[in-house]
Amino acid sequence: MPQVIIVGLQSDHMDNIVSLTESHGFTIHCAYEGQEAIESIAEDTRLIITESVLPEYPGHEFVALISNDPTLPTKPPVMLWDTTSETDDDLAAKGFDGRVPRSPTLDWFREFIHDHIRE
Repeated sequence: MPQVIIVGLQSDHMDNIVSLTESHGFTIHCAYEGQEAIESIAEDTRLIITESVLPEYPGHEFVALISNDPTLPTKPPVMLWDTTSETDDDLAAKGFDGRVPRSPTLDWFREFIHDHIRE
């Protein structure tokens, strides 16, 4: 079953994301820290959603670690939880594949899955 990894999100933000992803047949792995998330990346990982700042480093460093790790079985898209005022171009320059809105709707999630996630 395809996996989505959620990194560093507070529990009140996770409920909506977990509900949306599980309703589309994904399993969820919640990681508090970036290294835990990296260690849980598997061949079936389809998406990572992260905060802009993790306990051990900024989110863009987390993205760089994933991008530069030749041992990972896959390089899933990394989306930033929308808690920043940075532009989409700024996020792309830091390696993020996009942003998840603060209150994602079912329609937004369906469109995102269709456009970005290989099932």
